Amino acid sequence: MLALWLILLFDPSAIASLSLWLSFLATATILLWGKEVAAEQGSPLSRLRMLLWVSLLATLATLPLVADVFGRLPLYSLPANMLLVPLYALWILPLALLGELFVLPGLDALAHGLLLLSAYGIELAHVVIEFFHALPAGDLVVARPDWYAHALFALLMMIAGRRLWQGRHRQAMATAGLALLCFCVLLLRPTDIAQPRWLIWDAGQGAASTLLLPEHHIMTVDVPGRPGSRFNGGSMVAEGLRAMGYRHIDVLVISHAQQDHAGGLPVLLSRLGKVDEIWLPAGAISAPMQQLLDLAAAHDIPVRRLGRGDAWLWRGYAVDVLWPPRDFQDRNRNNQSLVFTLRIGTDTLLFAGDIEGRVERYLLAGGLRPVTMMLMPHHGSRTSSTPAFVQALSPDRVIAQTGRHNHYHFPATDVVRRYRQQGAQVLNTADGAIIFDWQAGETAPKLTRWHEFFSPRRSLALQWWRRLL
Repeated sequence: MLALWLILLFDPSAIASLSLWLSFLATATILLWGKEVAAEQGSPLSRLRMLLWVSLLATLATLPLVADVFGRLPLYSLPANMLLVPLYALWILPLALLGELFVLPGLDALAHGLLLLSAYGIELAHVVIEFFHALPAGDLVVARPDWYAHALFALLMMIAGRRLWQGRHRQAMATAGLALLCFCVLLLRPTDIAQPRWLIWDAGQGAASTLLLPEHHIMTVDVPGRPGSRFNGGSMVAEGLRAMGYRHIDVLVISHAQQDHAGGLPVLLSRLGKVDEIWLPAGAISAPMQQLLDLAAAHDIPVRRLGRGDAWLWRGYAVDVLWPPRDFQDRNRNNQSLVFTLRIGTDTLLFAGDIEGRVERYLLAGGLRPVTMMLMPHHGSRTSSTPAFVQALSPDRVIAQTGRHNHYHFPATDVVRRYRQQGAQVLNTADGAIIFDWQAGETAPKLTRWHEFFSPRRSLALQWWRRLL
């Protein structure tokens, strides 16, 4: 408590630090439940038992927070701690502390040498961590725990603690093991839905949507973001899927290699357990497209280049690629966007990327069929959604993917009017994420908006957040 008081005295903002609470939670648990083993002194075996018990306590105490925040199951944390705790306690921290103390009297050379030796210890610790990370399931992504998973884990751990205080060590270990087993099962269980769901994310001025289909099939189309940013469309999709109980994507479709459609791909791949396949548009390979190909190769993800005329059944759903031709080249990267339809029951969904008027005329010349729902090309820009294109598609619902108060003024007023004149319901992700749920016996999917649950203060905060993104 004294240490906590001193930290917050000198750095009040540390109260929001996850590292601080992980450390103090682990320490508090060790102080409460480590006394039984700590009382046994003398033999090397008893000291090894104490180290094992302390590591186990720290792992169990911090597991719910680690799983919830980092989305990982630390499967090898116990053997890793057995190596890293002595390394930090006997080498890294003492040398670092001595180095800082020798700075005070001006012994800079000695302080530098001590800190350098401490740094070598940190490098060795990094090697240990990388070793465990490379083992099978060393980077195991988990779904975000539900409240009942936390409640069950806490209840069982309290029972285990009581058994420990009563001296029933075997019962305590068995209950703690049961708590760990139940928690892991709840984290790793597959989530399934009975009917398809289409989620169009509120990703600011960028495009991101996900199809959740029965039998655990998931397709995500586009993930926006800025290079180097940890918080973007990639993290939003990854954390959103985890919150819904999903840890993978079957197919990730990137319509074209621009930041507002593909910039979040590195973050998505780092935060999600698995991506089985990536679809990219055919045509000339630009420098940004080559970066996407290199990123997929680095993660051992197969890539399928799609061109006009490709058609097949994906997981039982008809996919028809309308654009681009395989030999197509254009300086305007928007026109190289992948355009395809996907059929769910009697409904046809159109994904149009950022195509502009020139490509729309090509598509019209090749023949266009009406669609049920579609993503508005190029976020509702005046350079897209020409009158003939809108009339040929005649959608029931059209979604503009835009940021609130964006400086492009998307979607354009005349474009919105054009769709409405065709009888379409126009929706905008700037007003909140959009969910379509197909339900048995219903003629049209049910529409849900997430903004309905936002307080005015949160809505205002989201406006500023989207501007930053």
